[in-house]
Amino acid sequence: QVIQRLGASGIDTSVFIAKGYGDTRPSAVTGPEPRAYYDRRVEFAVLEGAGEARVAGLASTPDWTAPPCVADLQAAVANTKLVYSSRSISVLPKELEIAMGLAEQAMACPGARLRVIGHHSDDVQDGESIRTGMLRAKALMSMLVSRGVAAEQVIISAPSRSGGQVSQPGLSNSRIDFDVIVEGG
Repeated sequence: QVIQRLGASGIDTSVFIAKGYGDTRPSAVTGPEPRAYYDRRVEFAVLEGAGEARVAGLASTPDWTAPPCVADLQAAVANTKLVYSSRSISVLPKELEIAMGLAEQAMACPGARLRVIGHHSDDVQDGESIRTGMLRAKALMSMLVSRGVAAEQVIISAPSRSGGQVSQPGLSNSRIDFDVIVEGG
């Protein structure tokens, strides 16, 4: 997933190799969070191959500019948030139509992909975790795909920590946000 995300942002990942270690190589970081929190990480290493070390650079050329539809899509997703009830992963029909509109707009924009970000509440009484946020994102993606959106058009994610919006302090953390990933160059 990390390599796909890097590629979607314009980095040439043709020489990248992903290797997952899970809990077989725990980090040496400690703190107030449970140990598993610190083991969820991504590390990069430059490895020397047959004669020379290669580091992938940006794939896009300096004169590349995103098509105008990207700015329109970014404006559309900027303040679009779907708020959920505690522990819920299903979206109301009206909100599904909003998400479908964003997905259709992304499909019509060359090189643009819609990122669906599932959040979760940190309030213990809400009974949510990072899995709740991920399930929200997966459920919404499944609904979009069942309505004709190409699966590769939607990128799903969930932050490891719930996050409020500084500009919207009363906004629930039990929500879905959207973002635009631009492949270009």
